Amino acid sequence: CTKILGNDIELISRELGGIGKGDYVSVDIETDRVKPESSDSWIVCISFAWDGRAVSFLWTKEVFDLVKKILEDSSIFKVGWNIKFEDRWFRSRGIRVKGWAWDGMLATHVLDSRNGVTSLKFQAFVQFGVETYDDEIKSFLRADSGNESNRIREVDRKKLLLYNCIDSLLTWFLWKKQRENISG
Repeated sequence: CTKILGNDIELISRELGGIGKGDYVSVDIETDRVKPESSDSWIVCISFAWDGRAVSFLWTKEVFDLVKKILEDSSIFKVGWNIKFEDRWFRSRGIRVKGWAWDGMLATHVLDSRNGVTSLKFQAFVQFGVETYDDEIKSFLRADSGNESNRIREVDRKKLLLYNCIDSLLTWFLWKKQRENISG
């Protein structure tokens, strides 16, 4: 089950209230560039997945405190894919994530050390048969350099939120599978 919440703060608050102590929660953000240090850099949306469900919503001033509360709670375990990206962005916004528990990209390196197999999309296909789901938006997420803005602002918001939601949901399911494979 996935929910695209847009910017309905009451609905977002209610949904995020379902995340509690001891939960493993995957988190994914979509941004207007790779590097967050530019004064005009922007987190566009964020998604969380837990217990086989995911929600995504726009990053606004109104959701900042809700998101920060989850991210800085060390009793909620965070899962990501290439977490250095999200961590760098959150730090640039004054959020110190506590409880990073799993990086799916690093776990993929442990499970399979070949080159070219660590992307979320590749692993989603190999492990679950999920075909590409980013065809309509991937060209908008590219820029000439990490400091330059991409064209994410031109993407249909519902399509972007769905893409973001799918990323965090696949990250969560891959975490479960990887954890089983590594712990044996």
